[in-house]
Amino acid sequence: MKREQNLVTQRREELHQILIDNSDMSIEELAERFHVAEITIRRDFVYLEKKSLIERHYGGYRVLKNQQNSELIEHCKDRIARYAASLVENNDILFINTSSTAIKMLSYIHKKNVIVITNNGNAINTEFTSGVSVYLTGGELRYPKAALVGDFAMRNIQNMRASKCFIGCSGISCEIGMTTKNANEVNINRVMLENTVGRKFVLADHTKMGVVSSFVSGTVDHISEIITDELTPKTYIDSFAACGITVHQTS
Repeated sequence: MKREQNLVTQRREELHQILIDNSDMSIEELAERFHVAEITIRRDFVYLEKKSLIERHYGGYRVLKNQQNSELIEHCKDRIARYAASLVENNDILFINTSSTAIKMLSYIHKKNVIVITNNGNAINTEFTSGVSVYLTGGELRYPKAALVGDFAMRNIQNMRASKCFIGCSGISCEIGMTTKNANEVNINRVMLENTVGRKFVLADHTKMGVVSSFVSGTVDHISEIITDELTPKTYIDSFAACGITVHQTS
């Protein structure tokens, strides 16, 4: 059963990619290409439509550029943040970086005596429960991300230890690791990973998978787990699993 489900997932991923490259292919042509019945392709289309990857129009289907769909991406980030918050336990001390996904966690943590240490200035405008205490690292405030960076922030983080960290990124790959677009955040992300004594989570939606950005914050050796959304292709999940990283996929 599991093997059959994997084959279905793989076919749907390949079908989606084919439609991106050539949206004019007919159901008959696709059925012949995958050696399945036309009704099977129609079911796959229904699945892709429910995932907001394609939409029906007169005479066929059209591929949605979901990577550019900000509403969809925000939905994925919210799912990831909710799932990440469910992994927090009473008395945890957490590192959270400047990630827009990671900071969403604050609103969903419902444990007691949780301490959050963050260089994300947006924490000031984020609601959280009385069981959570938030400590800002201080440092130079950089816009537009409201990131707290520089030597002051670095010194404070170097003197702290966390039981878990939740680090967002610009991209992540098995070959390079976790990368960011901002040079002034690299060392802070790296120290957060190094000073976490427990589980180290990278939060990455499907648009970050396989992406290599400008600066490396940590190799796969520094990461224990990844939390991603349901639109991440199975090929990436298998790749990270082969690197020894546990991947959590939201539903």
